Amino acid sequence: MSRARETREVMRALSQLPNGLPSSLWGWDMTELSRAIVDGERRTLADGTELVLIKGRWYNADRGNAARFMRESKDEEVTRPERSEGPSKEELARRLEQLETSLLEGRISEETYLQLKSKYERRI
Repeated sequence: MSRARETREVMRALSQLPNGLPSSLWGWDMTELSRAIVDGERRTLADGTELVLIKGRWYNADRGNAARFMRESKDEEVTRPERSEGPSKEELARRLEQLETSLLEGRISEETYLQLKSKYERRI
């Protein structure tokens, strides 16, 4: 199917939504929204539900089911935040200072200090 035809079909499905667009999509130009749906990143859940990513949120992309089409997905598999890259260099430097203070105050052993110091220094 051509992109133009698919975009028209998505526009038609959007105009037939029984409850209208979700509030998070209000204000979108219908042509732009249709293109975003056609061209957007897709994921399929374990139950077979196809989702499309629009402005950082996942929506049901099954335009054959008007009751569910464009409803925001609340599935944890999709909405779970991405893992961060870890603490910043400033945070690691702060942790090293705290580590040294803990050693000097006798709250941790020298062995623990050396292990953690090595771990933090590798990440800087």
